[in-house]
Amino acid sequence: MLFFKDIKEDKLADPEFKSVYDRECHICGTTMDVVGACLSKGEGLTELLASLDIDAQAFRDLRDGDFCDPRLVEKLYRHLGIKGTWSLDNCPRAACVPDKGGES
Repeated sequence: MLFFKDIKEDKLADPEFKSVYDRECHICGTTMDVVGACLSKGEGLTELLASLDIDAQAFRDLRDGDFCDPRLVEKLYRHLGIKGTWSLDNCPRAACVPDKGGES
């Protein structure tokens, strides 16, 4: 199975793609940190997602780079206690993704 990290590294080797990516992509380092921290849970990932009422497919979409939901990133970021200055307020993608309601 290919993971977003592998695909990203391969694609970024192409200077033309990298130019577009730098202008357009909103899958940021914070998202990658969150995914990495979740994957480090190993078998505990299923329980983590269930405890936060996160759909496993939504996490797979985030992991694979298919769909970055900033509210999902925020929920995991806060729960995992990742250190940094990221917030939903400074995420350029947050305004592009409709709030499904009930997310915190």
